[in-house]
Amino acid sequence: MKKKEKKERFFRRLFKFPLIILTIIVIIIAILFGAYGYIYSGKSVYAYVKGEPVYYYEMFNEIVDQARKNNVSVLSLQGGDPQSAFARYTINTFAKEEVISRKFFYLMALEDNFDCTLSELDTAMYEFKKAVTGISDDLEENFESELTLRRATEQQLRAVLKGKIIAQKEIDKLTEHIVLTPEEIYAYYEEWSFAYDEEGKTSEEIFREKYDKLERSALYLEKQQYMIKLRASLIEENESEIVIDNRYKKFMRWFYRDIMNLVVPDEFEPEKV
Repeated sequence: MKKKEKKERFFRRLFKFPLIILTIIVIIIAILFGAYGYIYSGKSVYAYVKGEPVYYYEMFNEIVDQARKNNVSVLSLQGGDPQSAFARYTINTFAKEEVISRKFFYLMALEDNFDCTLSELDTAMYEFKKAVTGISDDLEENFESELTLRRATEQQLRAVLKGKIIAQKEIDKLTEHIVLTPEEIYAYYEEWSFAYDEEGKTSEEIFREKYDKLERSALYLEKQQYMIKLRASLIEENESEIVIDNRYKKFMRWFYRDIMNLVVPDEFEPEKV
């Protein structure tokens, strides 16, 4: 009887052993998959500003905006010739400065309790769609093409627009002190008078009749120039708070350098501010 019990215990332990090994293997696989998922999810991050992520879809969106703002074809940025390479570098630099500085203003806006209402966001989406679809017969198809060009989903686009609205509120606060005297507005008019000339009217008449429009334009330009300097100083003074890298790139650098003993491809190297 004792021999039989010993035999049964032996077989129970024998069957239990593979089950333990299998459980350990499953746990290890789950950990590896979880670690890989965590590392791979970092691939969507372009940079960190004060620890807050700036996503690639924000960068791609800004590249399209900067290209159009500077009258550069987005498709031409993909070329391999020197001219395309220079345009790509220039537009990417503009976009990088814009998304990084905007993130600073966004974080400052949150500290000042600025927010974006649903109504403001819906209006921004409406204006965006109207601008990119124009008078097209198929507005929805045009909108989808625009999202593809910007490498973003509609939800991601809404996130970009929301961030812009909140950041703009901080920018408005930072520039509300800027006012212009009539003399400064007239100096602006003299510089840009060719854009306002009307046949048969004197400069004084034009200046008087279009004063409100001139004031808005001059004030806008003054604020733009002020913000250019502020953006540059903000990035320079907070350079240590900007990291243009992500955990996926770090992992790939480690993999190439320490595991494969190979040269790390440029695409996995961190960018400079």
